Amino acid sequence: MYADFELRSSPLYRSSALVSRPVAAGSTILRIPALSAVLLPEQKGLRCDTCFSPRSERKGLSRCTGCHLYWYCSAQCQAMAWRAHHKRLCRHLPSFVESGEYDPARSLESLLLMHLIAEHFSSPASLELFASTTNVDNALPGDAKPVNLDDPLSTLLSLLPHPAPQPAPPLPRLSVSIDTNIASYLSARAPNNHFTLHDSYLTSFAHGIFPAASRSFNHSCVPTAVAIYEGTIMQVKTLVAMQAGEEITLPYVDPAMPYVQRQETLLSSYGFKCACARCEMQTISLSHPIPAARNSQEYADLETSLYNRVLKFPSSQSIALPQTISQLDLTSNLQRSLEDDTLLPRLSSTFSDASHDGQFNASRRSGLALLAVYVLIYPQNYPLIGLHCLELAKTWWNEFISSGSICLLVETQKFLRWAEEVLMISGSKGEGGGDSAWESLLMLQGLVQEELRSTGTGV
Repeated sequence: MYADFELRSSPLYRSSALVSRPVAAGSTILRIPALSAVLLPEQKGLRCDTCFSPRSERKGLSRCTGCHLYWYCSAQCQAMAWRAHHKRLCRHLPSFVESGEYDPARSLESLLLMHLIAEHFSSPASLELFASTTNVDNALPGDAKPVNLDDPLSTLLSLLPHPAPQPAPPLPRLSVSIDTNIASYLSARAPNNHFTLHDSYLTSFAHGIFPAASRSFNHSCVPTAVAIYEGTIMQVKTLVAMQAGEEITLPYVDPAMPYVQRQETLLSSYGFKCACARCEMQTISLSHPIPAARNSQEYADLETSLYNRVLKFPSSQSIALPQTISQLDLTSNLQRSLEDDTLLPRLSSTFSDASHDGQFNASRRSGLALLAVYVLIYPQNYPLIGLHCLELAKTWWNEFISSGSICLLVETQKFLRWAEEVLMISGSKGEGGGDSAWESLLMLQGLVQEELRSTGTGV
């Protein structure tokens, strides 16, 4: 399971996960099930509480007749949940949710902790394991103590706590006694060691604990890998080809966050400041003032500058997306513009609104500028780049249907090819039912190729 990387001592961190042999871009470095995972509150009733598969016309969900708070896609999933944890929770959950102890703001934290304890820390063996675990609260960089990643419970107990842990959230009575020391210990580690599970469109649907991934991979704002999910299964996939000895890193926060916000979040949630190459570069660009708020014409000029400079996309030429580009190659004004925290929301909102309203010129300009920003701030083959190319393809296709322009059809095909290239490496093939980004891409590719053949343009 862990043949492609090994943990080595590091001068900056407890350890670093280094590739043990050359791997290609898109290689699966790690594939593991969640030790424990719970749906986000807004996903309740929309996904199975066991396998997380979405409700569909072909697959309905049945509600637990005991607590009325869990839904299952099959008798098998219900039986699995019952054996794992639900038999210890079911009859106590309704009264807990209605009690004054229940804190809606920490409901997800409570549920995740309840699942962990009910499923993994209710047997004499697990209590003995906890009692024998060495306290690692004061672990120092380079403290690469041997850890058995194949043992998720001992790996979980070896994780570092949140830098400012809160008391454990309120918990309901269980059909087993709850050791308060265990609850406090796990609660201190859950907030900074859980992962947010998302679908092929990067829409979040659950939180989960994956101890081997938490223990192995350090953060970088220019990560070499990403985590994708299929139900409750995590896959860590490389974004680029890597040589033996290079470090596998994941983004703990969205690399698109402005520099100051990223650093504040990392410090408050994980207890460190990032010193990756991108952060070092941005400390230089931030020594100059960020441009003041712009009017509509200034933003339009900035959009044009972005896609002309980064994508090299004059209207008379074909689309040519760069594989890599350094922010240092930009003008100082464009460098500082990337730290304007209104830029991404404005571009995204403009593109979404213009695409919805059929305003192709506005959606074209903002959509290309948004792609340019993504290429600048995200590493090569980052999933969001591929997903945005797919959205651009849909926008170009809709305009082709309206105008019949063959040029638009050819450009639609180019966006689809680039989306395919990225999503083949870092995307999820989805959950079936025709709802995944990959299935959407394949469907649109088929339509475009059919039109190209009918017009004699070729494929």
